[in-house]
Amino acid sequence: MKGTQKLEVNPIRQYDDFDLMDYLLPLAARWKLLLVVTLLGSIIGFTFSHFLPKIYESSATIYVQSSSTLSSQLSDLPIALGPSSSDSTNYLMVLLQSDTFAQSIINKLDLTHNPDFTHRGPSNPEDLLREFEKGISVQQGKNGNITISVKSNKPELAADIANEMLNHLGKVALTRSDRKKEYTAQKLKETSRDLDKAQRELQKFLEDNSISSVDDEAKLIVAQLTELESKSMSVDADIASLRSQLANAGNLDNLVDYEVQLKTLESGRSYISSKIEEAQKKIAQLPAVAARYARIQRNIASLSKTYEILTEQYQMASITRQGEDGDYQIIDRARPNPKNVAPRKMLNTVLCGFIGFLITVVIIHFRMAADYRRHKYSKKFVPLDPDVDASKV
Repeated sequence: MKGTQKLEVNPIRQYDDFDLMDYLLPLAARWKLLLVVTLLGSIIGFTFSHFLPKIYESSATIYVQSSSTLSSQLSDLPIALGPSSSDSTNYLMVLLQSDTFAQSIINKLDLTHNPDFTHRGPSNPEDLLREFEKGISVQQGKNGNITISVKSNKPELAADIANEMLNHLGKVALTRSDRKKEYTAQKLKETSRDLDKAQRELQKFLEDNSISSVDDEAKLIVAQLTELESKSMSVDADIASLRSQLANAGNLDNLVDYEVQLKTLESGRSYISSKIEEAQKKIAQLPAVAARYARIQRNIASLSKTYEILTEQYQMASITRQGEDGDYQIIDRARPNPKNVAPRKMLNTVLCGFIGFLITVVIIHFRMAADYRRHKYSKKFVPLDPDVDASKV
């Protein structure tokens, strides 16, 4: 048409503007190459995963006893609550991750001579220790639980290591209940020894002196003093128990009730202490034989009551070893898991196929850019698509 100017499009100019189709069309033209490389990468990833050693994982879980007394409403109360459960959890975490703990497990299970652990044969202790720690994971949960995960090339070995860690933790971890039980056992042993000594002293006294030489007044004072000492011991035990309840109280109302009971018991103990002092003054005024008899009888009565209380406390500590704040309880022991966690064949297959696809895409576009620069500077356009007729462009 006359007067109409035909617009000529410079094909080289088209490469200066970004067009998504300019990138997708060359890839579509080479879809067979992309498919072959992707499949080849997938096959390589699957084959490589097949020959990698299988890794199995076993897990064990413990729960650290917590207390609700750490709520904000109790923060202003002048009550010593002792260490929090978070401190106990951190203590157990540090213990489980220590080199000394790991070395104890290695020695206990004799992993140095276990081919399933050493793989390539014996190695130096430091390398074995690092290899062991690399397969151990200790994670702290939000609810006070600690999960011990062990990875190994044998499911039975992974379970054995995790369970041995639980067993060894029970031997080396000093929880509040363990400390109470240990202290009670020590005091019980000392009291038993002192009680035997006092009974031998009484036997010797009875052999050396006639019991009739002790008048009725002395016997009455001794009986009263023995009863007072027994009551004092019982009150002391009740106060100690109440203070333990105070440290583990769940709400503010219970704290107020416990505080009132504690004040009442302390007042009663003060009254009993005053009566004991009066009885002791009367004993001091008795004749020598009667005074000695009273002292021996009082000592035996006091030790007997102490022995009784300590025995009860020791039995309770042995039964309820998992009830104190900061103690831990085994929730799940490790079991051999026949399903391996690594290598993940499907993931490796897909990943290697995707990597092969990306590498091929990069190579194709790199060649496109190289051809474009070469033809641009030569002022001669040659289409990258072999199906396009250059004479018609």
